Amino acid sequence: MPSTKPPPPQPQPVPPASSGTTTDRTPEERPSTLLPGAAGEAMLALQKVVAAIGASDPATFYTSADAFEKVAAMLGELNRGITERSMKMFVGDTPGEGWQGEGAQVCSRIVGQFNDYLGILLQQVTKWPPPVREAGTQLQQTWYAVDAVLAKHSAAPPDTTPPPPAPTTRKTPETDPKDSALNVQTLSA
Repeated sequence: MPSTKPPPPQPQPVPPASSGTTTDRTPEERPSTLLPGAAGEAMLALQKVVAAIGASDPATFYTSADAFEKVAAMLGELNRGITERSMKMFVGDTPGEGWQGEGAQVCSRIVGQFNDYLGILLQQVTKWPPPVREAGTQLQQTWYAVDAVLAKHSAAPPDTTPPPPAPTTRKTPETDPKDSALNVQTLSA
């Protein structure tokens, strides 16, 4: 019995991209694919984002970064002070003059661990001001960008209707007899 297989599918030619298709248009020129309800939800979400950005203040980020720098300076001063005082207490001004014994060793270890902890904390706190300050800068730039977008989209669309034509007066034999006589002479010559 002969096989009744269908012929293999032939490749379909891909139509070339032509100008005027939606892929050739910029996002502003493309028709919206949002459904009316989705567009309303998108606008509501955008309004919430704009409100949140507007409620934030870049100055709070700059103030916080300054506060972190002050804390870092105080921690550094505390770290140096503990190091200097513990050296005097445990070593003394000259070797062998400081506090000696088992209690001194335990206290020295505890003070050393505390000072090490302050050093680690100081390293971490000194890393915080630059990103906090950058967040303030980014927020400020976002304000400008949002304001520009809102201004662009809230401005009235430009009037694209052409102005009415200016009234013109055509010269006719009735309105300009001199031209009429000239035309007659030119034709008869």
